[in-house]
Amino acid sequence: RPYSVRLIQNAAGSSNMTLYGPNLRDWLSVMPTCTPGEKIVASCMYYLDKALPAGAIAGSGFSCQVYFYDKDGTMFGNTSAGATTNPPVGSWFQAGGKPVTVPNGAVRFRTVPTVYLNVGYTPNAAKIYIGQVEAKRQVGDVLIENGAITAPKITASQELSAKVAEFIEV
Repeated sequence: RPYSVRLIQNAAGSSNMTLYGPNLRDWLSVMPTCTPGEKIVASCMYYLDKALPAGAIAGSGFSCQVYFYDKDGTMFGNTSAGATTNPPVGSWFQAGGKPVTVPNGAVRFRTVPTVYLNVGYTPNAAKIYIGQVEAKRQVGDVLIENGAITAPKITASQELSAKVAEFIEV
């Protein structure tokens, strides 16, 4: 189910989002654990019902940010998992989807949909919807999600057999 967002411009030219829909607000309060060095692939789906005025989109435009928090719960850094500055109108599009590396000192993270607008643009020309906010762990080239690790994808080796044999009694 999509959630509508209202963008409020601030002096720096970026927009804060006032979120409608309790499930999206709940999602933004979710802070999964993470380990420095691991890869997180975050993405956000957006939908525009009308075109924004020419020149309205600033910086990275429609972005999917990943915020990192230390053991005390203090945010100390963020990075973009990808963005688009040329969004289509009338169809869903993705921002994000590129892996980001968890920095040293991070123990939790949050995925945050973000839209940047230039100073002077009133962001009420179009409704912007968010349909899906995701964060997945990546190991090598494999995203850890439902179905990522299944029996056909496991290759038996002599080393694996030896490890399994340690736990099997005949």
